[in-house]
Amino acid sequence: MSWLLIIIAITVATTDWFTAKPKPGEATWPRWTKLTCAVLVAGIGVLGLLQGLVARSNGIDSYKERALIEAIEQLNVAYKSPFKNRQVLDYLGLAHKNIADQAVDGPVAEVAYASALKYFTESRIRYPKAPFAKNNMINVYRHLKQWDKLMPLARSFESEIKANNLHVDGNPLTKKQKAIFLVTLSNVFAEQDNPSRSDEHAVALYQLALELDKDNMYVMLNMPPRLIDMAKKLPITSKKRKQYLEKALELSVAGLELEEDRDKVFSVLAIIQIMMMEKSPPVPIPNYTLVDALKFIDTYNHAQDDFDLETWFILTEAHLKQKQKIKANAAFNQAMVYQARFTQEQVKWANALWDKLGTRETFPFQQRIHAGSH
Repeated sequence: MSWLLIIIAITVATTDWFTAKPKPGEATWPRWTKLTCAVLVAGIGVLGLLQGLVARSNGIDSYKERALIEAIEQLNVAYKSPFKNRQVLDYLGLAHKNIADQAVDGPVAEVAYASALKYFTESRIRYPKAPFAKNNMINVYRHLKQWDKLMPLARSFESEIKANNLHVDGNPLTKKQKAIFLVTLSNVFAEQDNPSRSDEHAVALYQLALELDKDNMYVMLNMPPRLIDMAKKLPITSKKRKQYLEKALELSVAGLELEEDRDKVFSVLAIIQIMMMEKSPPVPIPNYTLVDALKFIDTYNHAQDDFDLETWFILTEAHLKQKQKIKANAAFNQAMVYQARFTQEQVKWANALWDKLGTRETFPFQQRIHAGSH
């Protein structure tokens, strides 16, 4: 609309000025009046354009400051202006996604995720070589567990990254950007609920990301658990098992240097798990013992909300190894929060721990979980 006002005003003013010249003795003010009106109309159009440009900038700034509602309001203005571009679409999608992620009310989250997918889809169609909308759509589908939509998109995204078919506003992807997108794909293939889950493929993608960005924090945190799971499936004498654990320990030791304790704690957990699997770690850890690791977990327990069932089982075993029965019982009680979701293997593991805790005689484990495991 703003462009239309400007074009009409310029056309009318130019035509009237050069074709409707006054006759001798005729007053000239009507021509100037018309020109002034045309300029005013054009000015209104220019202000409309500037409003869209300013709204785009303000909306992006508001998103970065986590003011999500304000960001959406500003970006909606930019969306309706000639300055709608890839950034407007991607940030609108991200703002709605973040609202959905934080929503307590299910219907609110559902509407916000639908809005996010709407903008990401439009961005993907308008800018097919840009990676951000695809990456964000994958994250939304993963959260919603819509595997039928996620997996074809993930596989095509992986092919595009490997073939260098993507760019950001005409510029090729940097190594760090590629690594970030590969980590997204790795997490998809490592997802427990994914019917197409493959630890091997996830590890291969993590390795590619690591080769592109050796300091990628998400590889340090996410790759070791997958390597440990792969090692568990192999005989103790297997060379591959040793290689997997060596790599997992190498990454986890590097993770001890992370700045945030909330991140560092997951590297510590991986180290504990490896220590519990091996009589001695496959790679020496200077001045670091199981006692040190467990002290860290106790000190920074604010991160324990993120622990899963098997982590609590591992901590139970670790405390038992250190003859800390009270802490072992506390860790086991935390694991019991997940009792409704126990698999048969986890029931066996829990039974074994229950025996080690020495309470089977007084309180049978199966009675404790109300025979409700599946």
